[in-house]
Amino acid sequence: MKVVFASSEIYPFAKTGGLADISGSLPKEIAKKGIKVFGFMPLYKTVDIEKHKIKPINVYIDVFLNGRTYTFEVYKLIDNVTFFFLKNDELFGRDYLYGTPEGDYSDNDVRFGAFSYAVMEFIKKEELNPDIIHVNDWQTSLIPVLTYYKYNWHHVRTVLTIHNLAYQGIFDKFAIERLNLEWDLFHMEALEFYDKVNFLKGGIVFSSAITTVSPTYAKEILKPEYGFGLDGLLRKYENKLYGIINGIDYNIWNPETDKYIYENYCEYTIEKKFINKKLFLKETNLEGEEKPLFIFIGRLAHQKGIDLIKDSIEELSKLPINLAILGSGDKEYNDFFESIKGKYENIFIKVGYD
Repeated sequence: MKVVFASSEIYPFAKTGGLADISGSLPKEIAKKGIKVFGFMPLYKTVDIEKHKIKPINVYIDVFLNGRTYTFEVYKLIDNVTFFFLKNDELFGRDYLYGTPEGDYSDNDVRFGAFSYAVMEFIKKEELNPDIIHVNDWQTSLIPVLTYYKYNWHHVRTVLTIHNLAYQGIFDKFAIERLNLEWDLFHMEALEFYDKVNFLKGGIVFSSAITTVSPTYAKEILKPEYGFGLDGLLRKYENKLYGIINGIDYNIWNPETDKYIYENYCEYTIEKKFINKKLFLKETNLEGEEKPLFIFIGRLAHQKGIDLIKDSIEELSKLPINLAILGSGDKEYNDFFESIKGKYENIFIKVGYD
């Protein structure tokens, strides 16, 4: 069996959140089963090709989109999984993956639409002949649409994993033309979503199966309060919806070997965990080893609940605790947390990615 795994971010090459973690670990676990796996990701400006030994393979893919041709140069890395990186500096040679703190890139439909076409064209050109194409979140959700509707690969099964339903890839209706699609896809049973184009909706409709990051989340997104406008559609396709709990890569998340912590420890030396706490407090200039230490690491966005921390920061500063916050995201939250850095002796703040 052969599986193509497409994701907009894969750890350790590019990461903004949990999507990258699972996209880095799951293909490796699938490969351990004796399945041939091909991973695909855009080659962003931020990817360190020297560090990861990513090499060009003298293959070029042309994609005609938005009235012009976009050429992708293909790079490759062979581990126990073969990873392909598609390079187009006009689309992906930018400082951020999806947008600046001021907002998303306005041409994200063309960026990830072109990437999706390039994946399909490379599969065809190199005759990879996958049995399954596994896509992730809205950025690659056009691939099931193309597989079924544009390329007519009805023998290929597609799997869409929804990591975060809140982000759907919604664009104006004329994205249909920019993406070189037909207007007969613009209706409520396909890509149309309140007179706009919704990438994730297309993935839900045209994929063979849908998975989410846990059985609980699979149930939650069927409800209006968690469905972000797609709960009705998901209830319609509930027969192909599965909740599979995310795992972690114990080669990375292992306190016995983790090179990023101060002191390694295991279940028999659990007391060394306190050494890590002491040294972390020293590094962040927080005092009070006896105090509970709370840590938030994540995207500074309303959807993550960061507004709850923002609105209660004064009360948190008065509690007998220490709090460390690390993250970046929406400009209003970046600006707020930058403005209060150093204001509270029991709260450490770092706006950025580390």
